[in-house]
Amino acid sequence: MLQTTDFLVTEIHYAEHLFPVIHALVEAGFPAQIRQHACEIPPEGGPVVVASFGDFCRARECLKGRRKLVLMEHGAGQTYSGAGGDAYADGSDLRGCSLLLVPGPYAQARRLEQHKTIPIVCVGLPKLDDLRAERDSAREERAMKLVPTVVFGWHWDCRVVPATRATWPRWISTIGRMAHNPDWEIIGHGHPRERLKLAPVYREWDIKTEWNFAKALAQADLYVVDNSSTAFEAVAAGVPVILLDSPAYEGATYGL
Repeated sequence: MLQTTDFLVTEIHYAEHLFPVIHALVEAGFPAQIRQHACEIPPEGGPVVVASFGDFCRARECLKGRRKLVLMEHGAGQTYSGAGGDAYADGSDLRGCSLLLVPGPYAQARRLEQHKTIPIVCVGLPKLDDLRAERDSAREERAMKLVPTVVFGWHWDCRVVPATRATWPRWISTIGRMAHNPDWEIIGHGHPRERLKLAPVYREWDIKTEWNFAKALAQADLYVVDNSSTAFEAVAAGVPVILLDSPAYEGATYGL
């Protein structure tokens, strides 16, 4: 009897990376189960897969070595100077990790420097298949539009380093004025963790919103964003991208 692979998914942006893997396993005949809380994971079974360091720590604490843990890094594999040992692709405390899945060769090289005993495999971004499929299904709709659609996205206000902070307060009034220009359509998006802050501001400026990134990108002729992995995902899906700067980024260094 095949053992069940459990997927701990505590936030929607982790789910976007894990769902394609779950679907592939199920289609191939392997049992898979989604768990929203670490305490729900049975002590026996197949591997437990997570897509964030936080979820990895939660699963490790609850399971205490009784099941194998697989960590798939979400995002594009960025690293940031001064971010500390448990952030992004520089996270160091991987005790109990049986397999590490990384999005690209840069993250793989960084991890290989730190961990000599953990198998590390570069798998790309499985969610790209969904992003591309969504854009393909909307190709005719985009072609029939009279004006281009510009989607604005934002990172959440992550205070790890200046380069991960949200910049939308600097730009929102300009975007609000642009939203009423008949020469284009504006759609507001943003990191799920920033939604509670962004939603009322978008309503105040009467900016149309789309919180599902795949659906937002399907409509985009141009994606404008500050420092977010979605910028790299958009480029990989064939969407032109403009990156917005911020005075807070001055002097910050990061790698990809």
